Amino acid sequence: MQRFLDNKRSAQWVLALMFGLAAVNWPLLPDEVPIHWSPGDAAPDSLGPKSFGLLFLPVFALV
Repeated sequence: MQRFLDNKRSAQWVLALMFGLAAVNWPLLPDEVPIHWSPGDAAPDSLGPKSFGLLFLPVFALV
């Protein structure tokens, strides 16, 4: 049981760090950020709003 609680606490810290980094970097990013790169090409092929680019991964991690 203790190991489960330690893992849960670690996951909570990681999520808090992800949301914290998104909040800190929010004003530094442009309104549109790259959200997809095609394989084998260094140039992004899709742009999206910074809200999606910064918050998708932390919100997805909650699920």
